[in-house]
Amino acid sequence: MTPIQFRVGLKHSMINLSVVSGLALIFLAISEKIWLKEGFAWDLPITLTIYSWRRPWVDTLMYIIGQTGAGGAVILVMGLILWFWQRRRWLNMAISSLGIIGAVTLNHGLTFLFERPRPAFISPLVIATSYDFPSGRTISAAVVYGMLAVFLWRKHPYWALVSSGWIIAVAISQIYRGVHPPSDVLASLSIGLLWLFCIFAAIHWSSRRQGQVE
Repeated sequence: MTPIQFRVGLKHSMINLSVVSGLALIFLAISEKIWLKEGFAWDLPITLTIYSWRRPWVDTLMYIIGQTGAGGAVILVMGLILWFWQRRRWLNMAISSLGIIGAVTLNHGLTFLFERPRPAFISPLVIATSYDFPSGRTISAAVVYGMLAVFLWRKHPYWALVSSGWIIAVAISQIYRGVHPPSDVLASLSIGLLWLFCIFAAIHWSSRRQGQVE
């Protein structure tokens, strides 16, 4: 390894560490307050601001966007798995499978652990009876559409940006529809992106081990 390669590798490692640390700190800071049953002063003003956008046509749009974080995300990731299987890209197929399995596991595990009630200060468009934290659709969107963005980046950067933006759209839809407060959504984005980062770190490590780039 040359000195230049060492410096570049060190720089990337520091960036990766900063990203992981930042996402982990956001999730831990929010989840600690939820565990202690403390509130968030910024939940209500952000929610009311997003509620001010409510229109009948926006209601329909947000419903559709929200669905892409549930069944739509599952259909998309199954399509990715099939596409990789047909092209014998076993590593990417395995990582795609691991991505959605991890997202579902995180959602159910954290829901069972925290048992946070749904927010009482809002007028929801959808009546949800399950526990509140985290937002499963936000986690799934962060993992699935984030994964798609990474796969698209080299050859289709525009669509990669669209896919990345879709993560934010799904997150906002959950606040808009009144099923999650902003604190839930931010924590869910953080843990979903953290999981996604770990997935692609594993891809990079495996590719270097195998002497190939997926």
